[in-house]
Amino acid sequence: DGSNYIEADNYRGVRGDTARTIEAWIKTTTADKEIVSWGSDVGTRKYVFRLDGSGKLRVESNGGNVVGTTVLNDGQWHHVAAVLTGNNLQSMVFYVDGVLDLKSGLSNQTLNTGNAFKVRVSRGVNNRYWSGQIEEVRIWSDALTQSEIEDWMYRELNATHTSYSNLELYYPFNEG
Repeated sequence: DGSNYIEADNYRGVRGDTARTIEAWIKTTTADKEIVSWGSDVGTRKYVFRLDGSGKLRVESNGGNVVGTTVLNDGQWHHVAAVLTGNNLQSMVFYVDGVLDLKSGLSNQTLNTGNAFKVRVSRGVNNRYWSGQIEEVRIWSDALTQSEIEDWMYRELNATHTSYSNLELYYPFNEG
């Protein structure tokens, strides 16, 4: 609703420059809001997955960012994923509804994500509270492949997932 968020009890996200994947289902009509974030609010130490001011996916780390091309604040459900395969933002790829989303902007930055902030869903380190819906938040300490994302985006996770041992956090948000 634009003023609430979830904060993990003790989990502080994938740290350092480790490969990672963040997935979620989102639905919104607003822009410039945060989906998932963690880290320290200083150069290279923050990791923020959000929509930018034009409604496109954006991952940022103080001093750098990468932006997708698909506008997602259309009031429809979308599965979004950010996959880091290397140690900098240039190696970031986005998937929207299982399809590769090309980059429309890049200010490269090496990542060294810190641990000051616990993982937050909806609020982030910059207080850009999400306004809309978020489901099936998944954080992996692995770079998932496009086929893994496509095969599992419509399914609840279980131990048969090929990367299940790398699952760091899973919030299905299906309690209500």
